[in-house]
Amino acid sequence: MYECVGRSFAVQSAVDFARRGGALCLVGLPDEKAPIDVGSWLVKEISATSALAYTRDEFAMAMSMIADGRFRTEPMHTATVGLDGLDSALADLASGQSLETKVLVDPRR
Repeated sequence: MYECVGRSFAVQSAVDFARRGGALCLVGLPDEKAPIDVGSWLVKEISATSALAYTRDEFAMAMSMIADGRFRTEPMHTATVGLDGLDSALADLASGQSLETKVLVDPRR
């Protein structure tokens, strides 16, 4: 299970969704302390690790590669939906049959 949301409530939610003996990788960085139920972690025997998404230098390098054309982002973006299309897009992605790679949500649509 990966927690990538970066909201404090999502840390415990990820454990709640994880299977017994599962692993949790914390990627999202909450802006406040995350309340957790230590007992549920122990009973489920959850293994936890964390990963920093990128360093400042890596971010600058990636932006430079995008800016000078060494890395193209267009192939990764396959669709843009408005808020009214979000439910359908999420259902499509959750189906496991989606052909989409990266769906962006534009609330102005």
